[in-house]
Amino acid sequence: MAGPEPIEGEERGARIGEILNGFLDRRARGEAEAETELLTRHSDLADDLRRHLDMLHCIQPSGDPLESLVAQGILRCSSDPRYPAQLGAYKITAFLGRGGMGVVLKAYEESLNRTVALKVLRTELAMDPAALTRFQREAKAAAALRHPNIVTIHAVGQDHGVHFMAMEYVDGPTLADVIRVELQAVSSQLSAISQNSSEFQVPDFESQQALGRVSSPPRRFVPSWLRGRLLNPQSQIRNPQSLSTDTIRNIFRQLLCGLACAHEHGLIHRDIKPSNILLDGWPTSSEVGTRLENSHQTSPSQDVDHQPNPQSTVAGPLPHGRGSDRGDPSFLLKIADFGLARMLTAESRLTMPASVLGTPEYMSPEQARGEEQVDHRSDLYSAGVALYEMLTGRTPFRADTPSAVIHRILHDEPTPPRKLNRAADPQLASLTLRLMAKRPDDRFASASEALKVLEEQAHVPLPEKRRRQARRIVQGIIVAAVVIGGGWLVTRPRAGPARPTAASASVAPLRSVEVKTYVNSDGKTDNTTTILARYGDDPEAKVLYDFPPEAKHVREAVLADLDGQGTQAAVAGVWVPWEGKCLYAFDGLRRIVASLDLSPKTVREWPNCELSMKFGCVCLAKANLDDEPGDELIVVAAEGAQYPTRISIVKPRTLEVCATVWHMGSIGQILVQPDFWGDGRPALIAKGLNNKLDGFDDWQDGDTKRLTEWDMVPVLMVLDPKEMRGECLLDVPPATHRIHLPPVLPRAYAFLDRPHSAVKNVSGGRANARRAEPSEIADIEGVRAEPCPEGEDCQLAIRFAIKRPEGFRDGAEVTAKDDLELWRVTTGNREAWEPYWHPLVQNGRYVNEAAGWTPASTPVAGEDVP
Repeated sequence: MAGPEPIEGEERGARIGEILNGFLDRRARGEAEAETELLTRHSDLADDLRRHLDMLHCIQPSGDPLESLVAQGILRCSSDPRYPAQLGAYKITAFLGRGGMGVVLKAYEESLNRTVALKVLRTELAMDPAALTRFQREAKAAAALRHPNIVTIHAVGQDHGVHFMAMEYVDGPTLADVIRVELQAVSSQLSAISQNSSEFQVPDFESQQALGRVSSPPRRFVPSWLRGRLLNPQSQIRNPQSLSTDTIRNIFRQLLCGLACAHEHGLIHRDIKPSNILLDGWPTSSEVGTRLENSHQTSPSQDVDHQPNPQSTVAGPLPHGRGSDRGDPSFLLKIADFGLARMLTAESRLTMPASVLGTPEYMSPEQARGEEQVDHRSDLYSAGVALYEMLTGRTPFRADTPSAVIHRILHDEPTPPRKLNRAADPQLASLTLRLMAKRPDDRFASASEALKVLEEQAHVPLPEKRRRQARRIVQGIIVAAVVIGGGWLVTRPRAGPARPTAASASVAPLRSVEVKTYVNSDGKTDNTTTILARYGDDPEAKVLYDFPPEAKHVREAVLADLDGQGTQAAVAGVWVPWEGKCLYAFDGLRRIVASLDLSPKTVREWPNCELSMKFGCVCLAKANLDDEPGDELIVVAAEGAQYPTRISIVKPRTLEVCATVWHMGSIGQILVQPDFWGDGRPALIAKGLNNKLDGFDDWQDGDTKRLTEWDMVPVLMVLDPKEMRGECLLDVPPATHRIHLPPVLPRAYAFLDRPHSAVKNVSGGRANARRAEPSEIADIEGVRAEPCPEGEDCQLAIRFAIKRPEGFRDGAEVTAKDDLELWRVTTGNREAWEPYWHPLVQNGRYVNEAAGWTPASTPVAGEDVP
């Protein structure tokens, strides 16, 4: 069945306003309506309605989260006055928090007389089939597990379009809360000691009482782990461990038990972290604070009597080691939130290809790299990070940005826990380093194996440490052999010429290089910071180099011929300069042999522009542009936020710039056509935008006239590399005397007099500039060169598409001659687009009034333009 006819312009805006007004009026009358129902009913306007609803959420926030959820139509007002809201058969009692998938509520299920936690999927995710499938998959996978250390899933359902999952309610804090509260207590103790150390009795009370010197405890008891700090003020205990070793061991034992069960059922959590680890029966924050305050008056050997929480719904035997040695209550660890889990046995894997899922600080290296095959050993790595945090009070890799954290995970080694906290248990410290090994094979094979090692309480060997020791031994042997061999060569008798020795093993030659790509959430292919290479006959791609995340992504990588005799180098260009450079050359041994900064050195001022001097690579290509053996590089570089762009010819061996032409706009694609002119000479075909065909904001003498009323318009150009000498400015309108560079004409240059996006139109003066309407927008894409048919007066044809915004069908497939004269329109209406296609330069000369196009009413040089 055909959908409703699309509504445009003022009629569309009026219709959206009418729908929103009715929706808000119904809410004001107390008629609950889910936003999902509204969006489904008006699917043709769903995107616009969703944006308006998001804006309403921002400008009309509710102080009470439950009231806000009722106002949004997610929850309904409860018929029972004892409860503020309800969802299906569940009576909502409290708002617990928000997560990546939605909100978590505390609710009462009257039919079974139990308290549950409801996980409600966010409204916008419920409209996304992939997110809804992932939510349902989470419930199905986790509900199949029955283990005391995993949160139980009771039911999955939906009510008036709101999808939810009912889970076991855990009456206790997360491990993240416990670590934070415990360390805050330690920090307050240290602060109190530093302010008034006379109130504390430094010698331990037990030994003094045994000697008969005291009969009652001192006014404040000093824990044993603080005595060294008081007796030796110079000692530095960084991030002291407040949780006792036995408590940490108990928590980690239960965590491994839960993971072992999940892994045996083929389920990977993918987001193990302290905030996803719940402690059922642990005291609340206030109780923890009270207990820590009272611990100054209580011997650590005295146990505090705590009863298990009566609301706990735990069934089955308790894990071994429940409880602790230092007065902690009996507690039961629960692993929550399997929202990022993936069933290994599922026929269809719904995780996004090469996507990075999880929390950065707890990611395994393979997760951080976005690898497709992530197995249960990734959970062991994340569990090791949680153990590290319990031992030291901090995560191993911290930085200001998530990308910097990921870079540290991939390239740095964690500081050993005992360097941060001398009181950390040696076995637990070695265990966490083993779990956090960079290579999955260096970790334990399973959670059960790690649990066995934990129970044995023996020192854990580190495979990487053994390899380093072996490498040092081998290096020592090699050095000794070199020294001995060198001495023999010096002292040996020279009876005759030395016989040739066998050639050393060489690395196979580079065959190809490429940039590793991934598919983003929009289904588009994006580049990463990793360069892959293939050597010799090996079909498998190896990592040639991995730039840090600060480089954003590698725009292009090419394999350039250096001398015409087979000597090659891999060259890559990064979007954001790394260490001040944006172009890097590598040899086959993965070494950087040259680098180049393409930020402007001589041209520092441009009209209506402020350059940051941080130019990144936009496009990169290679070709033999001269008569000498070997390739040259064609590099397009720009700052990104401003309009000038440089097209440079660079020698790949030294990364020396031979020539540069500057363009007042951006370049998004560059092609090398080897025999464009028919005599073996190549040409460069570039597609981009011109930022100044509408003139400058401040017209001066020497500025040429305005040729369009749009701020930025699509352009095509053909350049002859042999005409690029030194550093010059592409001499197409509007040329200006304010940039002191010699002008050079391209071989051909044309523009499409349409805005490439919703840019400004200055026909009414810049003060009254308006934004382009969707019906006015067009762009150029898919540029390619192809031979001219026989008998036609041209050397080459250039084909491209005129792209329109989604919903507009009057685009075109266009073919132009090598001088960019419009030739034919194979798809679309020629009459619709020919008036907007304007060649400015053809065959290296300006188009005159008789042969080309001149705007009817445009200001001449120096004329004042508002």
